Amino acid sequence: MVTTKDLIKLFVSDVKVRDTLLAEIDTMHGAQAGYIVSMLWNAFSTIYAAKLDENTHEGFVHIAEGSETLDEGFYIRIRQKTDKDFEAMVTQAQETAQLKEARKAMEVIVKEIQASKGAKKITGVN
Repeated sequence: MVTTKDLIKLFVSDVKVRDTLLAEIDTMHGAQAGYIVSMLWNAFSTIYAAKLDENTHEGFVHIAEGSETLDEGFYIRIRQKTDKDFEAMVTQAQETAQLKEARKAMEVIVKEIQASKGAKKITGVN
């Protein structure tokens, strides 16, 4: 199930903005929160509809090739494929966000180690 936070991870590429929204979206009030949530879900709906159209077209191509059948389950299969595709996009966005967070944490650790080594050289402490 896709959540608003999943959509933030998927659509907001600026790390600082994304992290701020993730931290504050649950506590935002009023029009600001409503606007952000509405904008995210409208974007989701637009992209989902485009992906559904793409998968439907692809399904018709498969029907023409004989590898798919046009029966009562055709649109159910297309919808399921679209859901699966979108879940994969969300999962990839989450993994990318987690990777960026891990990189940022590693950068902080490396800087702390470098600063610690620099302090040892200045003070002569090993």
